[in-house]
Amino acid sequence: MQGNLFEGTIPEPLSALRGLREIDLSRNNFSGNIPQFLAKIPVLEYLNLSFNNFHGEIPKQGVFTNASKFSLLGNKNLCGGISELLLPACPKQTSGRKLTDKIIAVERDDKAFIVGLHAYGHNNRIRMEECLTEMIRMGLACSMPTPNDRIQMQDVIRKLHDIKDSFSDP
Repeated sequence: MQGNLFEGTIPEPLSALRGLREIDLSRNNFSGNIPQFLAKIPVLEYLNLSFNNFHGEIPKQGVFTNASKFSLLGNKNLCGGISELLLPACPKQTSGRKLTDKIIAVERDDKAFIVGLHAYGHNNRIRMEECLTEMIRMGLACSMPTPNDRIQMQDVIRKLHDIKDSFSDP
């Protein structure tokens, strides 16, 4: 069912097909959260949801427990999921309101420009700005003109984990 320009959310009646072993819904225009019922299909061995417009938290059950059994490439607004995905943690809800931290970036001529930032609450905005500042510093350290001046890859990985951890902490 890939490449058919299907739109909207994945229909709930698909959950009734309990014997599905493989589902390829890639290259459509599905949107919304990834339905939880997909994680509950007992014999599902492979799921491809690549190149749609899914957003929100990735389930952590069923087929979603093994990164080699599903593909989510091209869905840019996903969070959470198993640790192998290296995605940011999903925003926590506070006082019944969702945090809506958003970074708006525009890519042009192989360069990314941050053009906007929005967050509920002053502290979240400051934390986001600190995270972005560190990410920009990392990018600059990786793009020095000579290899000897560039940051080592193990240092990049360590710093990226530090940035992620500091941003994820309450």
